[in-house]
Amino acid sequence: MGPRSASAAFALMAVVAGATLSFSREARGDEPTTAECLTAYEDSLNLVRNHQFRATKAKLVICSSGSCPAEIRSECLRRMPEVDTSLPTIVFEARDAGGTDLFAVTVKMDGDVLAERLRGTALAIDPGEHTFTFEVAGRPIVEKHLLILEGEKLRRERVEFEALAPPKPTPPLVPAPAAKVDLLEQQPSPPPTHGLGRGRTIALILGGVGVAATGVGIAYGLITMSRKDTANNLCPTQLCDTQPGVDAWKSTHDAGNIATGAFIIGAAGIVGGAALWFLAKPKADGGGGTQVSLGPGGLQMWGSW
Repeated sequence: MGPRSASAAFALMAVVAGATLSFSREARGDEPTTAECLTAYEDSLNLVRNHQFRATKAKLVICSSGSCPAEIRSECLRRMPEVDTSLPTIVFEARDAGGTDLFAVTVKMDGDVLAERLRGTALAIDPGEHTFTFEVAGRPIVEKHLLILEGEKLRRERVEFEALAPPKPTPPLVPAPAAKVDLLEQQPSPPPTHGLGRGRTIALILGGVGVAATGVGIAYGLITMSRKDTANNLCPTQLCDTQPGVDAWKSTHDAGNIATGAFIIGAAGIVGGAALWFLAKPKADGGGGTQVSLGPGGLQMWGSW
């Protein structure tokens, strides 16, 4: 019986079976129904014409089940060896540049996963041109474009991956701030600057002392005036008969003496500082020096400028 006559006969059987059995299952579990058997058989005929042997074999497995009608099951079992003969197979092996076998390789054919891992077994491939990609974690993807011949069996293809590059050594850390500090420490220090010179520096000090002493004199002058008013209230004359009056006038005299001394020191400091400022000139260290003394005899200065 030819393929066309068999197809027509099986189609008629499908109509009759659908009318009488309402496509009920003839076996329990996952066994295909009569309608599913007929559909799988018809699909297998179309697939084999397009040389899609892998899909054809899957349909023949369905229509050769025990739940299918005997005529369909017999025809599907008869065609199974023919499809197996025409279905090519290929064996992939993967290694790195060092010759080490790799197993955790994902194989894709035309973008679809063909195998999650290489197990050394043959893989069924439809004939024709196919693009295979091989992926290993941490390595570049390898791609191959192959022409698979119908009926070719146990074709062996080797795939080589690049060896993993050794990790780059971490460069030692160079503390840049410390290096800069070392360079700065090695550089000679600049020569010291002399600024105003000793004479004018002393002049500023004397002027500052004079101003401070003048301020003290002014403060004690005000205190003297206040204490004098208090003493006059206790005793109009300095010859007092009461001890509080005597003490008040004594305190007034003490404050006045301090104010007078402070005014003298302040005036001497200001005058001496001004004179020394105008007479002195800045000189390098090791030049002439200046000495100042302040005592009962007055302000004394000597030195060279």
